[in-house]
Amino acid sequence: LAAAIILPIVWGSRRVKRHHRTPLGLLLFVTAVCWQAKHSTHVQFAWAAPPIPSAGSAAVDEAESPPWGKPNTSPLTEFLTRGGQIPLTATDANEMRVALHDHSAPFPNALLKIFNAVGRVGWTQSTDASQRPSTTVIELGEGLQLQERLVVGWVRAATPVGLIESQRDWFQFDDRARLYQVELQVQAADSTEVPSDDSASPAQTELLTIYCERVPQVWLSSARLRQPAQFAAFALVDQAVAGMPTLCGLAEAPQWLLPKYMSSKQLAARLAPPLAPYVLGLGQLGWDLTYLDTIAQHNQKPLSRDEAAGFYSLLRLTNSASETGEVVPLDDVENTNSGDADSAEDRRAALSTQPLALLADAKSSVGRPLEWHVRIVTGTLVPVDDTADQRQLGGKAYIQFDGFVDIGNDRIRFQPIGGSEPAPKLDFSGEFPVTIVSRLNEQLWNSPLVPAEQVEAGQQSWAVGQYARLRGRFYRLWSYQSELVQSSSPQGRQVAPLVVASRLLPTAPPVRDQPSYVGWFGWALCVAMSVILAAILWLACRPTRQK
Repeated sequence: LAAAIILPIVWGSRRVKRHHRTPLGLLLFVTAVCWQAKHSTHVQFAWAAPPIPSAGSAAVDEAESPPWGKPNTSPLTEFLTRGGQIPLTATDANEMRVALHDHSAPFPNALLKIFNAVGRVGWTQSTDASQRPSTTVIELGEGLQLQERLVVGWVRAATPVGLIESQRDWFQFDDRARLYQVELQVQAADSTEVPSDDSASPAQTELLTIYCERVPQVWLSSARLRQPAQFAAFALVDQAVAGMPTLCGLAEAPQWLLPKYMSSKQLAARLAPPLAPYVLGLGQLGWDLTYLDTIAQHNQKPLSRDEAAGFYSLLRLTNSASETGEVVPLDDVENTNSGDADSAEDRRAALSTQPLALLADAKSSVGRPLEWHVRIVTGTLVPVDDTADQRQLGGKAYIQFDGFVDIGNDRIRFQPIGGSEPAPKLDFSGEFPVTIVSRLNEQLWNSPLVPAEQVEAGQQSWAVGQYARLRGRFYRLWSYQSELVQSSSPQGRQVAPLVVASRLLPTAPPVRDQPSYVGWFGWALCVAMSVILAAILWLACRPTRQK
């Protein structure tokens, strides 16, 4: 590099005496400076660990950064600062009042336009039940306004809204439903009253209609629905009518949070459809169960910004439960039956500790508890810059370990994804790449997995080379760049399980019985020896002739 920079300067200075500056020297100088600037760029937010030749799960030189590395802006705040008004004509207001009161079809165009406008400026994010109701107001005119509210209750129905063809042309660009109608049995946000297990239908109870962009898929596929939820919504209030009734609510998506004041038995008796044991356990930790769909949709893909909240909150809750001693043993978790969960679900949960079974059913296994034996190769301290993400995580950094999970005597032929042409398959025998993430807790800090002195000195990546027993929850399969895959396919990406650890304990190397594979030479030798032995026995047993 020094020669590439100095030689053009010397060349040019020597030629200046004769012909001023030559074009060749100037071109070489500019090229060298550009090369230096390009290769001296520093990546501040490293998501994957630095490359280590022996680790198939190690990343390449250009470390990937999570999409949530940059802070979010708030279009809603900017919109409200500028005045926060969505004008509405008298005709649109009357049409909307009649349609919402009579629940008549088609869906009112005015409300669809309001929903679309609010979605563009940004939905409210005040979902903390302990906060006071916000005073955020968007004026619509004609006696109507949108008021920011936190609505809590029990969902009794969820259906897609049928739009006519003219509405679909501008509101949605494909056939997928982007608007759902949710019927919510409203409850006070700070209420701790256990709802009665009544048999009243949604039509016989007082419900609030909320329109939103997304709902959990399990809500749509159930004939009977009774699930707790809360909405950070804009309530459409009619100030022109006495009592200022709420016509409906508009929200981006529900928060599917299980009440903390209800026990597992109470929840199992009232939830419809019933939840699997491990899902019930996640909900009781305080995790938003709507993240299950979001995470599953990105299976075998790189990390996405829209799963940041689910990722960080699962990290915080999983580690917090471990630190406070609230982690239920795996045997107890898998043997706990919730409501009508059948034995097939229990058998399926029991297989979650087996890596191959989980890899085969990864999309439906988000959040499953697991206990694996792993070999950790590298560790990385990943900083978290965004303040909202820091609140979800409960810290300013977390630890990422790259290594391999023990699959016993099994073998996996892996087909790398990505690239214009199919990449050659890779053979993994006895172990498979795995990525483990965890908060930097006291248990890790005092273990040989994290060099405390080096981390305190500012080192962000280190080699580990340690076997450990991993206990945690499966997140999903994620894809990333690795040296092993790129050696055969430059555009290919490795796929590996991403696990949120609740406990990671160093162990001794496992003793594995390796099966001996007999080749054709071994079989030929066995046959030859058998023939020789048979001949010897025949000669020894053959009666001798007497002369």
